[in-house]
Amino acid sequence: MRVRFPQAAYNLKFKSQLPHSKEFKIFAYKYHMGEFEDLVRKLEAEEFPEFSDRDNYFPPDRPWVYFSPSSHLRTDLLTENIIRDLRRNDKMVLSVGSGTAYLERFLVKYFGIKKEQITLSDKEKVMPKDFAQLNFNMYEK
Repeated sequence: MRVRFPQAAYNLKFKSQLPHSKEFKIFAYKYHMGEFEDLVRKLEAEEFPEFSDRDNYFPPDRPWVYFSPSSHLRTDLLTENIIRDLRRNDKMVLSVGSGTAYLERFLVKYFGIKKEQITLSDKEKVMPKDFAQLNFNMYEK
């Protein structure tokens, strides 16, 4: 099954607002050629080898699961409209349960979202230091 966004991820009308990285230009070209899902999986596997052959990663030393960036897109938890809105309007993201921020790092590198727009939150202190952070545990009083 192919991932289908309601509109193109690379809209020529808004070309001046898009990142100019080589990665994003390749991403945009491939999307228009109908290879979006394959490209996201390829980039994700290169960026995060633990997702090279699966959507979920279970670290051997931790009792939780990490989800691949593409799994968020496939399940519509993250859509092209949300990504476009973040990019165009400098909206902020509070990512609850972000863990090591696979999705957030992918958004920054390949979708042009600024790190300053993202605040990570998790009860464990495994979040990358270069993002704003909140430690949050809903079970603590």
